[in-house]
Amino acid sequence: MVGFQYTTWVGLLTAAASDPRMRASVSRFLGFVWVAVAVAQPAWAQIELPTPRSHYEDYDPEQAAQQLLLQLAVKIPADSRERALELFHRAKEGPKEGGSIDLTTEEATRLLESAGWDEWRPELLRLLLHRSNALDIAPEAAKQFIPLIHDSLLFFLDHLSEARLIERIVAQANLPADAERGERVLAFITNTPSLQKIAQILARNRSIEADFREALQTVENGLATAQYGEIRGQLDDETSDEMRREYRLEPADQLLAEASVGAIIQVSFTRPGSTERESAACKVLKPYAVAAMKEDLEIINELLEYLEQESDFYALGKTPLVDIFQEISRALAREVRIEDERDNLVRAGEYYQDDSKVLVPELYSFSTQNVTCMEFVRGVKITDAFAGRPEDRAVLARRLSDALTFDVLFSPQEVALFHGDPHAGNVFHVENDPARPYRIALLDWGLAAEFSRREREQLIQLMLGLSLNHTKRIANNVDALVEWEPKTPEDRQQMRLRIEALMAEQPEEGTFKLLDGLIVGLAQDGYSARFNTTMFIKSQLTIAGILTELDPDFAQDEYMNNRISGQVTRELHTRLLRTVYFPAWNSHSYKSMMSNEDVKDVQFQKIGRGFKAIGRGIWKGITFQWLF
Repeated sequence: MVGFQYTTWVGLLTAAASDPRMRASVSRFLGFVWVAVAVAQPAWAQIELPTPRSHYEDYDPEQAAQQLLLQLAVKIPADSRERALELFHRAKEGPKEGGSIDLTTEEATRLLESAGWDEWRPELLRLLLHRSNALDIAPEAAKQFIPLIHDSLLFFLDHLSEARLIERIVAQANLPADAERGERVLAFITNTPSLQKIAQILARNRSIEADFREALQTVENGLATAQYGEIRGQLDDETSDEMRREYRLEPADQLLAEASVGAIIQVSFTRPGSTERESAACKVLKPYAVAAMKEDLEIINELLEYLEQESDFYALGKTPLVDIFQEISRALAREVRIEDERDNLVRAGEYYQDDSKVLVPELYSFSTQNVTCMEFVRGVKITDAFAGRPEDRAVLARRLSDALTFDVLFSPQEVALFHGDPHAGNVFHVENDPARPYRIALLDWGLAAEFSRREREQLIQLMLGLSLNHTKRIANNVDALVEWEPKTPEDRQQMRLRIEALMAEQPEEGTFKLLDGLIVGLAQDGYSARFNTTMFIKSQLTIAGILTELDPDFAQDEYMNNRISGQVTRELHTRLLRTVYFPAWNSHSYKSMMSNEDVKDVQFQKIGRGFKAIGRGIWKGITFQWLF
């Protein structure tokens, strides 16, 4: 019987290698084989990097899968072949209802724990990466970075603990052969907080193909990996009997939402001395996510060391990767530091307390060391608001731009606070509020930063310099983007030449994309980016995707310029006085932070991509034309 099974096994694999009609079956069974070769030995870093350039021209995942199947057929233990053959037949006959072969890590471990896999492990990881479709996410403009992305992800896989590596292999194995690309990517990043955070950032990026965007948007707050019992158990363990009695806490019987590191349970309660029932959203960190984030960050640090060693191969130049990613690592680490999120939540509540357009949830006193309970926001993700009502969605887009861009840059406060992670899962439209129909709620304050007025003045000068193509103005303010302290006039001249070269390479893009490109270019020249400014610019790129989704005709730069123009108009009286009093001509003390000289430059040159609207009709009142 065993001999017959072995012959049938090899025969089926040989037929699959030669018959295109069986490729779907091979693809299905490939998932099983991934588990087969992964479960027996502990994972350790052994893959050879960098990957040769020829790999991207010659590699065929289907052919590689067939070869791997044939090689492994003779290695699978005899007492496991009957079950393996059963799984293969199920794959050949097509997925059952639900589209899964229902292979668990536990079953695979019991079934194939003696199957040696060390010899094929590198090929397995390459196959897993290519079959995940993760590389296909890169937009056309980023194709030049595929070797860097490819090897970074391979390095990440190669350094994962065995349990987590098997987890994503099983996730791929349980997908049907005809699974969509987005499904495969989601399986690839399963329970990986660092990759899920990247997915949240990319989810609204219009340069990524629509099917990938749709899949990645589920990571914003629509995951379904946590178990209610586990999360509820943590909540019960954290809240004392006394607290539950005092506030009459009653948790819901299902999870409200789940994101990369936390899960939310809705809880009803009554404040002491009141009879009114209210609702809270209690955020519980997923224990698995906390441990996984720690491992992710350790791997990222090792990856950076590798990339610095191979910077020539990946054409990284002098890019200070360690400095850049240390900042990113710190940002990711904040995701699991509850105390930081609470501090930011309280600060944000105070900062926005007089702003009727923005709601920051109230932090409740029955929060515990590991559970954050806050005001329950009755609303929907901002991208889901006003479905089928384009006019209302257009108004909401303008409100969002005001709240997260204009009001931050031109805040009357000396230090402005801004949300550092404004993906759609963290920005809600507040419903059932007739007095404020376009109110926006800002959730999850794990990432936040501050902007001093001086930093904002410099950023406005950079934006103006980009608009007017004034490289000198950009060079004079570039230290808002990167750490740079010129010591001589020659230093400034060299920076100006460097910026001219970078600007010549920039495509026609919006202001914040240009600023982002400038940071990248300077980083490649060896300058360290400033964290707060970089976070703000990155947040604006995330917001841009939401704005376009709300209103396809929304022009972020044009709207911003019109708002600045209106602000300058409101400053006309004061500007007239300073036109007469010439020593104050260059003052930036206005709310717009633009001097009369700045406004003159805009009106007189009338060039560039933005700020044109600022000068229209304004300068007639404050130029020499008006005086004489």
